[in-house]
Amino acid sequence: DDLTIFSSFMYILILFSISIALFFKKIKKYAITFCFIFVLFFSTSSITLFERISSLGKEAIIIEKGFWAKFEPFQAATNYFSLYEGMKVRIISEKEGWFKIKRQDNKIGWVEKNVLAII
Repeated sequence: DDLTIFSSFMYILILFSISIALFFKKIKKYAITFCFIFVLFFSTSSITLFERISSLGKEAIIIEKGFWAKFEPFQAATNYFSLYEGMKVRIISEKEGWFKIKRQDNKIGWVEKNVLAII
């Protein structure tokens, strides 16, 4: 992944800037300035990488034909929107055998665990 390589490269540049600042007194001011810039880029890329990693394993595919998402996580709840087999959804949370999902058009509802196959 390019983001991982970029983060690693920024980390190496941070270490390089610190070592230059320690050993070369004449350019210490410039090395510290570059170090702060590299830290900023490293922090931004690390946060982005964390967000990408945290979203892994939270997508699923509907495996039931003609299924309805519910307003609440129980059988007697009102049907909210329909789902079709093969539809990709995002898992938001889990509660007592139910998944709270988000469809690609941002509608949110509840489905039973056996309706999904987690990617």
